[in-house]
Amino acid sequence: MRYFFLKRYESVNYYVNKKKVSFLSHINLNIQKITYMIIYITLNVNKTNMKEGLQ
Repeated sequence: MRYFFLKRYESVNYYVNKKKVSFLSHINLNIQKITYMIIYITLNVNKTNMKEGLQ
């Protein structure tokens, strides 16, 4: 009985850890996307500012 309990606990723990990892990687991906978007937007804004400055 005790062995069964321990096995059950281990599998639940493993599942939770996997979920945590996937959740964290998901967050990291979103953060990367947001940073890329910010960089892209700033670059475009700089380009337009430079064009207007030249004109």
